[in-house]
Amino acid sequence: MAPPGAPTPSLDGPSDDWDAVARHGTGAYVGFLSQDDPASVAAAYPPATYARLAAVKRVYDPGNLFRRNHNVAPERPVVPTL
Repeated sequence: MAPPGAPTPSLDGPSDDWDAVARHGTGAYVGFLSQDDPASVAAAYPPATYARLAAVKRVYDPGNLFRRNHNVAPERPVVPTL
């Protein structure tokens, strides 16, 4: 997908520059994660944010009833290594 009249070099590989862009931030929008395993979900959040989400989940949903999405489990959080 490119706008009409886009220069040819910009069509070569849009993901070629991803490493340069990725160095400026971390995280993801969980609604667009390609994997829903616990480590991928945890990596989408800063560690402190994920820990807070897991703490809230332990209080309000300890049985993990609402788990049919990219789940933050109520158990001890899986903290990603950066």
